[in-house]
Order: sequence, then structure tokens, then C-alpha cells
Amino acid sequence: MSGMADKPASARLLLLAILAGTAMASNYVLQPVLPEVARSFPASPWITSLAAGAGPLGYMLGLVLLVPLGDGLSIRTLVAVQAVALAAVLALAAVTTIEPLFLAALLLGGMASRVTAHCIALAGRVRPEAQGRAVGTVVMGVSAGILAGRVLSGALATSFGWRAPLAMIAGLTALGGFGIVLAVPTMPASDTLMRVPDLLLAVPKAHASNPELRRATLVGCC
Repeated sequence: MSGMADKPASARLLLLAILAGTAMASNYVLQPVLPEVARSFPASPWITSLAAGAGPLGYMLGLVLLVPLGDGLSIRTLVAVQAVALAAVLALAAVTTIEPLFLAALLLGGMASRVTAHCIALAGRVRPEAQGRAVGTVVMGVSAGILAGRVLSGALATSFGWRAPLAMIAGLTALGGFGIVLAVPTMPASDTLMRVPDLLLAVPKAHASNPELRRATLVGCC
């Protein structure tokens, strides 16, 4: 019976791992095809540099602005909303020919790709009796996304053009977001009721007051 009971949880973990890996891959799919991107925007020779940096910059902004929200809002809702938002902006990047709009979509996509952090947090709640294994499963999905993003991008772009990988990831993340709504049961938000500004300030305050956290941050950075 326990094996049968584990099957839904395992399927949810697999869904989270795929969504996290796909979201992470969105920051890497343009790297192998930047020359093709430049040829699509001949009037903007600087487009490749900004296109390469927009996703990672957005990712860092997502760390600051979006990740702390998981401590006070429904983590399941955050995952689903960010996945659908990521799909929307990637679809926009895949079709637009307007340079500022293209770069803005990549920047917002980088922010939304930080849904990976909330997927990892949600994994621990899906399997609370085996949190370490659950988190490890989703982290493996993130690692796979980092590695596969470049490879699949090059293969797709060769046959269908550089916009195809963006469109593919947009579709996959949209499916993942709706899959989370359908497959993962509603979970209550944290008992800690905090306003959004307080949530955003909680991380730097904790860092300033906790020497162990500062040391762990330094070790992780190294």
C-alpha cells in the first residue's frame, strides 16, 4: 500500500523536476545561437551582448524580489503563476521583432525562471517524510536543464531557427504550470503573516544578524 501511495507523490516530484529544469534552461538556450540573433536584428549590433546578459540579470533580480515571497504566500500558487508568466514572456521573445521588447521579455523571463527555487521548496512539502530525497530530485532536474538547454537549443535552431527553442520552452513551462495546478493539492501559506516589503527585507536582516548564515553564504559563493 505504501508503494501505491508513493506513486502520486513521485509523479508530482517528476513534474516539479521537469518544470524546474525547463525554467532553468530558458536562461541558456540563446547562448549557442547569438550570431543568428544578431543577424535577425541587423540595426542593433549590441543586441547579442544584452541578450546574453538579460536572462542572468533577471535571474538575480528574481532572487531578490521573488524568492522571499515563498515564505509568506502559497508556494503552489507562486510556482504555477511564475511558470505561466515565464511561458508568456518567452512566447513574446520568440515572436517579437522589436529590440527593446525582445530584451524586456528576456529580462522578465530571467526573473520568472527563478521559479526553480520555489519548485525545490514545494518538493519538500510534497514529500515531507523524505525532504532530502525530494529536494535532490528537483535539483537534479535543474542541473539537467543547465546541461540540456544549450544542446537542445543548437539542435532545434539548426532545423527551425533560433526562435524555436524559446517557443518550445514557452510551451513546456505553460504545460508545467497548469500541471502543478492539476496535480499538486492546495497547500496553506506559511503561518508567518508578513507584508511583502517585510518579506523582501527579511533576507538582508537575517544575513546581517546571523554569522552562521554569512559564513554559509561565503562558502557557497566560493
